[in-house]
Amino acid sequence: MFMSHPRRTVGIDGLPLEILLEVAELTSLQDRVRLAQVSRIFRTIGLTPHLWGDLRSWPAMRPSTMAHLVARALPSPVPLRLRVECTRNEDVILYAAVLCFAMPRIKDLYLAMRCNWNEQMAYALQQSAPLLESAHIQSAADVEFGFPIFRGVAPMLQTLWLDAIRFRVHQPVLDTVRNFGTADFPVIAGSTPGQAIEMLYLIDFESTTSPRPLFNLLTYAHLTNLRHLYVEFETDINSSISSALAGHLIPSCPHLQSMGFTNAPGDLSRFFLEALPTCTTVLFDSIDSGTQLQILATTGTVFTLTHCDIIIDYLIDNSRVTDNVHEIVLGRSTLVHWSGPEVADFVDSVAELRTLSLVIGVPPETFPEVSNLLDPECWDEQRLYVPDVRELRITAPESFTVSASAIEGFVQNVLQHPDKLTTRSYYGFDIQYEDGQIHPAANPHYRWAHESRLPKLTRYLWSLRHNGYLDLDADRIFGFPTL
Repeated sequence: MFMSHPRRTVGIDGLPLEILLEVAELTSLQDRVRLAQVSRIFRTIGLTPHLWGDLRSWPAMRPSTMAHLVARALPSPVPLRLRVECTRNEDVILYAAVLCFAMPRIKDLYLAMRCNWNEQMAYALQQSAPLLESAHIQSAADVEFGFPIFRGVAPMLQTLWLDAIRFRVHQPVLDTVRNFGTADFPVIAGSTPGQAIEMLYLIDFESTTSPRPLFNLLTYAHLTNLRHLYVEFETDINSSISSALAGHLIPSCPHLQSMGFTNAPGDLSRFFLEALPTCTTVLFDSIDSGTQLQILATTGTVFTLTHCDIIIDYLIDNSRVTDNVHEIVLGRSTLVHWSGPEVADFVDSVAELRTLSLVIGVPPETFPEVSNLLDPECWDEQRLYVPDVRELRITAPESFTVSASAIEGFVQNVLQHPDKLTTRSYYGFDIQYEDGQIHPAANPHYRWAHESRLPKLTRYLWSLRHNGYLDLDADRIFGFPTL
């Protein structure tokens, strides 16, 4: 006679600690706090330092909570990533105490002061920051620093963003900063700081209501390592920039790769397009209508990232573009803000177009910000005059299935000379034929080669728009609605 043994059940707290730790890593910061209150086992998990290294995802975290969670992380060498949003004057001292305590271990700092500054917060920003790699300091009102931030000791600092903050004294940290955003850059111009700057973001220039200086390209001629320049103008201003000034920046900054403008006066865009090196690729797309990024130009490539009526005219009138462009790339949001006839006008102006590249997305019913480039109806019955196109290249940032008939419908109904195509290249999506057979994606990783065309400058801007601060990991963690 066999005796049955009672079935033994194991609760979740009976799992190995390493499994429970992996589970905790998948939860939000708020849930981790609650989890640590469940039992002794979960409290042990909740005291694991690396769970509290990145506190940026908890919006408007109270200073007492931040101090408590930072204390959990500090016993180990875990670097800290903090987001401090101070909205009440009575909290400034408490947040400042946390920063003073944690500054030697902070790797990424976002500090938004939406209330009054005081001596304690200024003192906190005078602490050495040996691990700091990225800092974004924002002030609700203009403030002037009469001290070297981070005591001049931030050897790892690569990205510094200062909003409504000015300097009265020399800032040693600018000796190593590679990505710099500011509204008061001319204060450091003409001296050695800034030599390492590769990306420069200038905020609210040529404002009619502030004492900030006019945007003068001669100011930046000493930045020999400058690779990316982005200028955010205020709206409804008149530009003082001449064609000669616009053309000066390119030879004075030999490593310049891309330039972008928000709310730029029309003449400025035209002058820069005229000054660009020979252009071989033009991309149409839209990263987000709210950014109002009219144009981003790189060596050999012009990106038109938000609808702007005058840009098409400037491109068509620029022979260095129309005579040399060999490829046009239509991003998957092209027809959201641009119309088919507008794009067709430019396509018709290009003399020797060899490659037409499409970046397609999932059906617009699911994601209305994505246009269906393969649907002839989306082109308003417009035909693309491409007599010399030899290659049609279609790629997708995410995997899904596309019918072969949809591709053929585009070729026959949108392209005016489909018989000239000798090469069709498809990447990143599966193709379903009429007999039901599905051909899997060819080389799905090729799409990353397309994504790499979008300059890192725009990727930073995308992270800024969605996270509120520049994110050095934006290249890997954000799904851009463009290439």
